[in-house]
Amino acid sequence: MRTKFAVASAACVAATVGFWVRGIEWHHVDPAPVASVKRAASPEAAKPASLALDHPTAKHNRSLGNRNLFAYREAPAPIERVAYIAPPPVVVERAIAPPPVVVEEKPRLRFTSRYIGKFGPDRNPIAAFTRDGQVTTVRVGERVDEHFVLRRIGIESVEVEARDAGETITQQVPLG
Repeated sequence: MRTKFAVASAACVAATVGFWVRGIEWHHVDPAPVASVKRAASPEAAKPASLALDHPTAKHNRSLGNRNLFAYREAPAPIERVAYIAPPPVVVERAIAPPPVVVEEKPRLRFTSRYIGKFGPDRNPIAAFTRDGQVTTVRVGERVDEHFVLRRIGIESVEVEARDAGETITQQVPLG
């Protein structure tokens, strides 16, 4: 992979400007002498020059801002502390239920006869009912009891209807 000259030179210029803006200084540091290493005869060769980097924030000028070109970090947002006042305690009073309203329910009319079968021709059939040992035969539209009227005769059931206080009660009575 080839690197263009313009890109490499721009990176070098950016690094140099970054060091210059941050105020980083390189200092000459003498290492501690090591007794076991044999040095050359010349006194200059006995002390190798080493460079150490001061901490970047030590020489930082606050008027230039707090910026690192290579690792930018935002300062954390200040934490807002909010104090809430506790609400006053809620007093719950026990509700007193009103006395139940007594409604007298009128018993529903019930068909008490038993359907025992169908007789006669299909165009004018007759239904047979039994109650308390008495057999009654009725055609469609005639009364079965004092309240019920026969409305329809089917193969396995009949339909009877009663009117009670303006309300129509329809009941299907099976065979047997």
